[in-house]
Amino acid sequence: MTRVGGDVALRVVKSEHDIAAGTIPAPGAARHPVKEAVVTLAGLIGALSILWFIVASVAGVSIIIFATGSMAPTIPTGSAALVREVPASEIDVGDVVTVQRLGSRLPVTHRVVSVSPDSDAADGRILVLRGDANVSNDTFPYRVTEAKVVVAAIPVLGTILAIAGRPAVTGVLTIGVAALVVWAFWPTRRSAHRAPTGSGP
Repeated sequence: MTRVGGDVALRVVKSEHDIAAGTIPAPGAARHPVKEAVVTLAGLIGALSILWFIVASVAGVSIIIFATGSMAPTIPTGSAALVREVPASEIDVGDVVTVQRLGSRLPVTHRVVSVSPDSDAADGRILVLRGDANVSNDTFPYRVTEAKVVVAAIPVLGTILAIAGRPAVTGVLTIGVAALVVWAFWPTRRSAHRAPTGSGP
């Protein structure tokens, strides 16, 4: 004969001991709210990172940081701006563009005050730029076939990104985030005092 009833009873007793030991969650057990928040935040950051990679790759956008106040008050020092690379033919007067500074490795981001055709390049333009905080145009015009146009700017964000990009800060943040994720997914053991369960005669 097969002892079905006894096997079921043993499985029930084993499950109760597992719940008491914390190896399986108790039915309806409440989850830790802080751990839930950490897991949700980690998932959100991951999703946003993937989305940003896709958008940056497809749309040709990037982020620049304003280290000077030449575009103040429109774009103050410490701002971060989203820029999109466009051909020179799409640049208009009034656009804020980033172009390579003559004789320097650093680019310049100023407002376009004049656009004219470039006789040396069919798809090129000659741009005259000026910072909003400056009283005169840049010393030399810029010959470009493409440039990065500022789409939007957020004050202070550039300072935050610059600080976060420092090696020491990046290392601390990486270790901290990794520790939080490990803690969030670390299994917990619930201690419970249950009366011993036994079978009758």
